[in-house]
Amino acid sequence: MAGERNSRRWKLRRVHILGLLLAGLLGFILYVGGQVTIPIRSRAGAHMRGIRQRIVEYYGRHGKMPADLGFLAELDPPVRGTDPWGSQIIYRRESREKAVLVSLGGDGLAGGTGADADLRLDVCGSPTTCPVGKP
Repeated sequence: MAGERNSRRWKLRRVHILGLLLAGLLGFILYVGGQVTIPIRSRAGAHMRGIRQRIVEYYGRHGKMPADLGFLAELDPPVRGTDPWGSQIIYRRESREKAVLVSLGGDGLAGGTGADADLRLDVCGSPTTCPVGKP
């Protein structure tokens, strides 16, 4: 009978410990804003791919690359032309059918390594503009 009581107490303790751990985890999640944090470089790449898609749609409507990223503010909803670090995304139109998007990374300077490395994304108006495998 004493062994049975100890077993029940131990099970109850485990439930309490597990509950405390889960409450702590929930508190941490709520503390960081209730969202899973995505690495900033991944967010930058995803945002730039979204901008690329908007540029390709613009190319489909107008038959040429936009002169600059100003058209993003006119979209519904508007698309911001900055990277997650708050720096302006660089847009260079290379031809009527090709452009380049560049984020200068975490340090906002050309070059860099790791989180400070630049991100570059080619934007092609037509499939023949960019080499295969290089969107």
